[in-house]
Amino acid sequence: MRAHRNVSGLVTTLLVLSSGLAVGQPSELAGYSADRLPASMPPVPDGVTVSVDTADAAEGSGAYRIQHEGAEPTSVTLHEVPLTDTEDCVLVYDAMMRSSDVVGKAYLEMLCVFEGQGEFFSRALDDTFTGTCGWRKTRTPFFLKKGQRPTKVRLGVRFEGPGVVWLDGIALKRAAKGGLGGAHLRWGWIPGTLLGVMLGMWGSVAGVCASLGRGRRAILASAVLFLIVSAGMLAAALALLAAHRPFEVWYPWLLPGCIGVVLTGVMIPVVGRAYRRSEARRMAAMDLGDAIH
Repeated sequence: MRAHRNVSGLVTTLLVLSSGLAVGQPSELAGYSADRLPASMPPVPDGVTVSVDTADAAEGSGAYRIQHEGAEPTSVTLHEVPLTDTEDCVLVYDAMMRSSDVVGKAYLEMLCVFEGQGEFFSRALDDTFTGTCGWRKTRTPFFLKKGQRPTKVRLGVRFEGPGVVWLDGIALKRAAKGGLGGAHLRWGWIPGTLLGVMLGMWGSVAGVCASLGRGRRAILASAVLFLIVSAGMLAAALALLAAHRPFEVWYPWLLPGCIGVVLTGVMIPVVGRAYRRSEARRMAAMDLGDAIH
């Protein structure tokens, strides 16, 4: 059972490391209340109306209501943020967003403007809004390399078809590379870490007990329980992914769930064979004792 224990220890380490996403806390470069329209808002495209809805806000006393009546894709800029000496980091555009009767998709869009090079976009294509969706947090990052210094950033939303969206709690943040922060990242490592530690302990105990031929029912029952828990984590991750939740929401459940399902699925028959070998040795010893006497 030494190989069994080594494999369990290795996978425990993988589970812990895979769940330990970077947790740096970003700093806010700009934040905007949606209680009133910005005084310096850029012109909106034809067929687009921007207003303040005071009857339905995610936070504060109002939210931007953006309605697109055209059939063609269009981008709407709400805020422009000037930047200086910003490089080698991650710019994160955060907002609360909901939608109504959106045809196709709508999502956050951030445009980074570089002097002499034009503008480059980042879009929240992994967290899009279609039809009618309630308020939820959404974000899109822009990764800046060393020497890449945008002069300004435009924050807005993009429509692929007609519909209405609401935005609130708009913020532009700066984070170190690999550290987007947020509650999901601060606590997202816990499920995989707990599962990894418990599976590591189970592997050690199972190795000892199987070699002694003891506790078979409890060891195998606990393995089945770990398999069910891992499958539940995997199902939760797939459900979050299907709901277009951000990467940092579903990833901490997906990878530990996959590793847990594979590990326990492989180790259950391995442990079962170890118990059968232990039983065979015990029976052989009894037969030898009877032959001697």
